[in-house]
Amino acid sequence: MNPIQHESRDMEMSAARAPESPGEEFGGLRYPPGRRPSTQRRRLPPRTCCLAVALTTLGTCLFVAGCVASFGPNEGSAAVELFVLAALTLLPGVYASYHLIGIKMRWPGFDNVAMFHEDVQFV
Repeated sequence: MNPIQHESRDMEMSAARAPESPGEEFGGLRYPPGRRPSTQRRRLPPRTCCLAVALTTLGTCLFVAGCVASFGPNEGSAAVELFVLAALTLLPGVYASYHLIGIKMRWPGFDNVAMFHEDVQFV
């Protein structure tokens, strides 16, 4: 074997064996040291959960009322206002509910409860 072929063969073999990096393995994935996701269950913020459920419920009720008003005897006089109010309450309610369910069910990418901090006071 000539030297050029021998050198290219050595390069192929070294590329096949990736060096082991220090880190922790969890769920079939390798994480840098200290960056592995926590396995302990964290409690969801109760005020955020209540607000998400209330906004979603109110938005659904307003949407149904808008549908009833659009087919009612007044020919949809209040339907547009009800649909706007439904959108204003459904969008943030469904958004927060989706994220809270993702955190609770531990979907990948939803391991950050910090976006719903209890420490922030809105006054």
